[in-house]
Order: sequence, then C-alpha cells, then structure tokens
Amino acid sequence: MGRNDPCPCGSGKKHKRCCGAPKDDPLASEARRVRSILETLEPRILRHAREILGEDALDLAWTDFVLDAQGLDPAGPEIQSFFPWMLYRWVPSAGSKRKSKTTRGMPSMPVSECFREAHRDRLWADEDAILRTIPLSPFGFHEVVGSEPGRALRLRDVIVESEQTVFEQSASRDLRVGDLVYARVVDFDTVSLMIGSGALVLPPDRKIPLMDLRKRIRREFHGIDRDRVMLLGCDEIFRTAYFAFREEILNPAPPTLQNTDGEPLEFHTFVWKVDSDEAFRALAPLAQITGSEAELREEATIDDAGRVVRAEFPWSKAGNKVHAHWTNTTLGHITIDGSKLTIEVNSMKRAELIRSEVARRLGERAFGPSLERRSVEEALREQERQAHSSRGKAPEPENDHWGESPEALEVMRQYEEAHWEAWVTQRIPALGNKKPAQLVKTREGREMVEALLLSFERHGPAAPKRGPAYDLDRVRARLGLSRRGTTP
Repeated sequence: MGRNDPCPCGSGKKHKRCCGAPKDDPLASEARRVRSILETLEPRILRHAREILGEDALDLAWTDFVLDAQGLDPAGPEIQSFFPWMLYRWVPSAGSKRKSKTTRGMPSMPVSECFREAHRDRLWADEDAILRTIPLSPFGFHEVVGSEPGRALRLRDVIVESEQTVFEQSASRDLRVGDLVYARVVDFDTVSLMIGSGALVLPPDRKIPLMDLRKRIRREFHGIDRDRVMLLGCDEIFRTAYFAFREEILNPAPPTLQNTDGEPLEFHTFVWKVDSDEAFRALAPLAQITGSEAELREEATIDDAGRVVRAEFPWSKAGNKVHAHWTNTTLGHITIDGSKLTIEVNSMKRAELIRSEVARRLGERAFGPSLERRSVEEALREQERQAHSSRGKAPEPENDHWGESPEALEVMRQYEEAHWEAWVTQRIPALGNKKPAQLVKTREGREMVEALLLSFERHGPAAPKRGPAYDLDRVRARLGLSRRGTTP
C-alpha cells in the first residue's frame, strides 16, 4: 500500500495521515505534558516569590545559591540550575548570607510550596501533583551508564547507586557513558525528567572524590535511603562539591613541575676550572650506565698527546624510583671544554649530589665552582627568547621528520607498552596512592580504576602522527575489568 493511498480503516484519510502515521513516543508525550504544565506554572511561582519577598527575591536566592563560590554570574550558564533550585528547593527563612537583610517573617518552606498553599483551590490536579513531586527530589550526581541518542539517558545516582531512565532529547545526543552530571532527576507518573542541571559536564575521574563523599554520607546517615529523600539534607554539600569541581576544571591550578625522580624543578649550572683529561677520567664513570669510558673517549675531542680536551656525556643512574619500567635515569649533563667543566642539573637534590661527587672525585684539582640557579619561570622565559630568535630559521634536516619516522614510533610504542605494563602495580596518586591491581579486588576499587581509565581515554588522544592510541582494554584485561562499552 502506498503512503498516499486511502487508509483501509475507512476513515477517508490518506494512509500516511491515519494508520500509517508514525506512532508517538509515549515518553515524549508525557514529557511534553509535564514540560507544558511547568512552562505555565513557573512564571506564576516566580511572580508569587516577588510578591511575598519583594523585588530583590532573586538576589536573595542567588546569594544563598552560590555558597561563597567565586566567579559565578547570575546571567551565566548556571542559571539553568539556579532557577529550578530557587523555585523548588530554596527555603528563604534558612537564612540569606546578606548582612543587610533579615530572615524574620520569611517563609519556612520552598517557594513552590508557598505558591501551592496560596493557590490550592485554583490548581488543577496535575499541577498540584507536579508541585508536590519536584521538591521531594534532591539534586545529586549522576553517572551516564547508557544512552539512546535523541531520546533517553540511563543515569546511575553515584551516591545512592540506583539507576533511572530519563527522557532527555538534547543531552542524550552529547553525553557519553562515564560522564557525570549534577542534576535533579524527578520521577513523575510514567516518565523521569531532569528538572535543573549544572551547566558543566564532569569528566569520569571526578567520580573518585564522589565515592569518598558517598562513604562519608553513609557513615553520617548510617546507610542511604534508596528513595533519595534523605539526601535533601545534603543539598549544600552536593552544591559545594559541584562548584569546587567547576572551579578545578575551568580554572585549574598550575601544575607542580617535577623531574623524573619526582623532585621540584630548579635549574642549576655549575662551572669549575679543571684539567680536561683529569676531569674526563674522574667523571666518565658517572655515565657508564649509558656508555663505557672507551665509548665516551671515541666521541670526545683528543689532542696530539692523546689527552681529552673536549667531551660531553650524561650523568646517569640505573632504574628510576618513580617509573619502575625505566632501565636508567639521566640526572644531568656534563661538558668538559678545555679548562672549563660545566654540569647542569634540574633539582636542588641533584645539585647537592653532583657537587659532592666532583669534590670526592677531583678534590683540590677542581677550582670553584661558580653557580647559576634559575627558577622554572626563568627557564621558560629563556626558552621563549630562544624560540623567538630561531623563528624563520630552516629546521635541522636530520631532525625535521624524526618524530614521524618508523623508528621513533616504535620507540614510543615500546615506551607506552612498558608504561602501562608497570602502571597496574604502581601507587597512583589519583587513586589515593594505591595500586590498581590491589583496588580491583573490591567493587568500589574497580569503580575507581575504571573511572580513571575512562578519563585517560577521553583526555589523552594520540597525536595524528603518532598512530593510534594505546588500547586501554589491554589494561582492563590485565586487571580483570570489563572492556569499555560493555556492562560490568
């Protein structure tokens, strides 16, 4: 039957406009009904708030909402969480932080309840039911565990650990499994909706501190009510946590820069006056992890008498206390040029160690040293000046494409392989300095490790020239976790 043929039911309509018409989604129909009622109710509730609290009602509510958080704009994106909070959660008599205002005489119930009490005789049954339902649902943190793009999200409350299917056409197109949202999820008769949500989607690794918060709430409340009503009392705790996450993400603290041994970066350049050949023979053993004395001599400049007059080599040691899979660590760089011995290191601890090594190996045969110390900021400024002065110069031909070469890619592949091989048995700061291999023995530990692995996959994509990113499903397999995208 063609879509334009008469419908066989006898209605006289075309088939495409009768029995052949697309069937409406029952969730979509119910969501439209609820949203339509709210679009009518909420302007009325806001007008009522101004009537009983005055024209500065919004300012009072905003002051209580932000909880001393900095950088929040009343006209900014957080308005989408503020208005639903103000209408259905804010209790004016709980106390505005404005010193010039008093809470005496202010309502001791949410604004929507005040409106409902004042207009009880003029509300339809559906309107009254919606106004009774929303205030009983708390804001909280929800993990996306599944999605039907354009229609629905499957959300898991991180604190209560219960799941709900939420009708959400827009966000279901953008959110991915593992994302975290700060929102109020309300269960109506036949549909669940998000009534208010934070403007910022949180990455999966923020689940780890939320799990610590979950433990604290369980201790204080002696368990967690599955219907989430008891969590209404945690409203400020959750909002404070969301604002803290927001600040961390939008205004991250500068990283603490460290060398490969985990020591704070501080650049030291020592210069001694020495006999070049004596200095070479005394200090060559410091590089024997990466080359023998004979190999270093082959690369050095030798005079007619067979004496070393110039040489460069690294100061190195076996292994690394931070990266267990490393076979050696470069501690500094040694340059001998005539009577000048220069050694560069990048931490205070290494500076003290090399000074004592030179004193022990050369003694009074080394005069000095003079010392130049530079902070990280000074070193970066110097690097920027050098980069600026080198602009326009032709690149070194032998180094121009080395990073794209098969040899370089193979070195990087081997490094990543070794890194992830060792990662499962290392103490990871983001996991509370615990080892992933130990954590996965418990359910909560598996949650923590999986959240961190998901964040690595989101924020550590491979550069195009480096080839595909390391497959972290191999790490999951070693730890006995489910592969990404499968149900645990």
